Order: sequence, then structure tokens, then C-alpha cells
Amino acid sequence: IARDPAAIGAFTSQGAALTLWSHAVLSIPDAPLATALLAQVAKRGAKELLLSDKCQIHQYLLSLSSSEMVEDEGEAGGVLNSGVVELRRECEEAFRDNSGGVQRASDAEALVLTSLQEMGFACESGHVLDGALGYSIDVWVPS
Repeated sequence: IARDPAAIGAFTSQGAALTLWSHAVLSIPDAPLATALLAQVAKRGAKELLLSDKCQIHQYLLSLSSSEMVEDEGEAGGVLNSGVVELRRECEEAFRDNSGGVQRASDAEALVLTSLQEMGFACESGHVLDGALGYSIDVWVPS
């Protein structure tokens, strides 16, 4: 990107969403690549994005610290200009709408849950943290 800023346009919307999500998972949300990809996706608009892309971008935006969540377009360090603000709203809405209907345990998650229950732990799968937002924990072991 530093050598050829136009290369950012070679990313598909799906490729950009997956890359942003990976930045969130690896805890590197402030990388120049992520900032450039987010700006590119916002410029293109959410209409190109699949539901899964929107959910990945939502997870990336959640990973940003509050100092990075600057909504003033003129602020150099912030990533939230007006296009990104709209993208953020659409991605959050898609995540909320989707999160309740798609939850299913992976084989590994089911095995962990079963093992914990056999060891005597009172635990559950898909514990909802906040019903309004749709966020859940894969395996919940209450204290």
C-alpha cells in the first residue's frame, strides 16, 4: 500500500471485510492497511457487502479503541468519516439481525461443553449477554 496506494482498489469487498476481521482478531486494528481498506469499503458502500461481510466489519469496528473512533472527518487519526459512520450503522444492524438466527455450535465447542458438563460444571452454550444487541458467549460457565 505504501508503494502503490491504488493497490487498495484490488481488494474485493469480501476480501476487505475478511482482512478487517483478521485485523480485529489479531488485535492490530490501527494498521494503515486496515484504515485504507475501511475507507475503500465505505466509499463503495454497503450494497456490495454480503451479510457475513457486514458482520466481519462490525467486529472490526468493535475492536477499535475509543480514541480511534473519531467521527470528525477532518481529524487525521480517526477512521470514522461520514461514509464510515453510515457503514458502521449498517454493519451493526446486520450483525444484530443475523446473530440470533445463525448461532450453532461447532463440533469443538460442543465437545468442550459436553466435557465441562461431565466434569460437573453448570455451563451453557450461546449464553446471550444482551438480548437487544445479540451478543453471546460460545460456552458460558457462570461463577
